[in-house]
Amino acid sequence: MLAIDFYNPYIVIFGLLVLAVLVFFWNKKNTTNNRNRRQRNFKSGYLERKKEREAKENQKK
Repeated sequence: MLAIDFYNPYIVIFGLLVLAVLVFFWNKKNTTNNRNRRQRNFKSGYLERKKEREAKENQKK
């Protein structure tokens, strides 16, 4: 079997770099989702559902 030496400094640095990139993009995604969730309020949600309802009614006609 191929034995990987995890104490090799190059492998450790590469692993930390990959981990940092993953955490960066995960944090970016979560920040965007939370920002969008905070910006929604009852009025905007109501108007959005109203438009969808009107669009369905117009399709039935």
